[in-house]
Amino acid sequence: MRKEIYNLEFRSDCHVMTIFEYRFVRVDDYQDKIASLQHLVTFRDEFQIHANTGKHAVTAYVDLPKREEKSILKQHGSDNAALSDILLLLSLFTGRDVFTADDAQDGFSHRLAIADPRVSIGELDLATPSLLKRTPYPATSPLFMTLALRKHLIRCTH
Repeated sequence: MRKEIYNLEFRSDCHVMTIFEYRFVRVDDYQDKIASLQHLVTFRDEFQIHANTGKHAVTAYVDLPKREEKSILKQHGSDNAALSDILLLLSLFTGRDVFTADDAQDGFSHRLAIADPRVSIGELDLATPSLLKRTPYPATSPLFMTLALRKHLIRCTH
């Protein structure tokens, strides 16, 4: 089964992202969808992005595993599958509200309000293995643990 995912940003070198058994794939018109999200500054990464007030957009699809694990966090309104936990982590890692189209339609239309407190993008880029090797943070620091979590949870491919 495949679901639409709102607001998921991929690293520039990443077109498919696998987290546990969930496979996230960019939509065909990813460049246009990413440009349509709210951006507070104009910048160039993989694409030229202009500052704009933006909107939510379906930027990815997720292919669900045959058997989904239960959610650990038991979020209110969630279908209580592990995907809801993963989307919460992706929201924290990317600074965007990442959610399924199902969540937007199941009485959670408040999620369609926009807020982008970021001044720049690239939080997932912190997950690069080279950064973990040269990080000045001790292995017990929260930042190092966050970087390590990102490295071990997210596998990107073209």
